[in-house]
Amino acid sequence: MIKWIFILLFLPLLFLNNTKLNSNTYYNVYTWGGNFNGQLGDGTNNNSNIPIKIGTKYDWIQVSSGIEHCVAIDKNTELWVWGRNTDRQLGVGTNNNSNIPKKINISVWKKVLAEEYFTVDLKNDGTLWSTGYNANGQLGLGNNNNNNTLQLIGIDND
Repeated sequence: MIKWIFILLFLPLLFLNNTKLNSNTYYNVYTWGGNFNGQLGDGTNNNSNIPIKIGTKYDWIQVSSGIEHCVAIDKNTELWVWGRNTDRQLGVGTNNNSNIPKKINISVWKKVLAEEYFTVDLKNDGTLWSTGYNANGQLGLGNNNNNNTLQLIGIDND
């Protein structure tokens, strides 16, 4: 059975539909709306008033959208990022925007959270990571330094 899930976010708009395959749930991800920083992930910076599919059929297990960037985990538990990166929230080692999904070369991710100008990710081993804007210490690193790569916050021992 295919279920449809609609998530209304600021930018971009995301639409997910899912299916069960081998007792795992995988999603299609569709984006539309403003795209001036590549946040739709379609390889352009053109706005779209129609849904654009990201990836191939049922690739994604989780996705989160910040103001102008997205992070997602694919069915291989790999982390992908795209969109605005002026505050280093993509964690790719630069502050360049990306209008296509870029894979972070660390795998086995469990959860992602894209916030306004930063990103927090949880790996399957319980370690928590963050990247991006940190003027108020929101990355949880004990300082106020911005970071352009994922930084280890700690580990969940529960």
